[in-house]
Amino acid sequence: PSPEPTFTNPGLARDFLERVRRQKVCLESITVESFFISGCIRVLNLTFEKSVSVRYTADDWRTHQDTRALYVPQVPGPRPHPADLFSFRLPLPACPSHTGVLQFAIRYQVGPVEFWDNNEGKDYSLRWRERRPPSPPSPGDFENGWVHFI
Repeated sequence: PSPEPTFTNPGLARDFLERVRRQKVCLESITVESFFISGCIRVLNLTFEKSVSVRYTADDWRTHQDTRALYVPQVPGPRPHPADLFSFRLPLPACPSHTGVLQFAIRYQVGPVEFWDNNEGKDYSLRWRERRPPSPPSPGDFENGWVHFI
């Protein structure tokens, strides 16, 4: 089974830049890969020195880990983006917990001040869906089919 996000990538929302301005930090997008979750985060450029990380858990916050996000240099253009871009990569657990959910939130630290993006209090989460094997065909499924032998 593979995890599926329980949310739409925030970067697709029309008010995304307003949300970045309001919260100072916002998840832009994630991509689920075979063994990792890759993501992009936008932060308002409040100062040169900043720290961006992702806090995640697979056991409903009984324990958690932090992963540092890395700054992604932007190509200068006629209209620079008003927010800095950071990227991160989280390992997917080999065996999902009994909850079958991976939750995470974004932390942006500027000096002693922290800003969080936790999906408006709901946390970002991915849920493992059980893949059911296809049901075996019934005898009637082949009545109108053609069988070719070579």
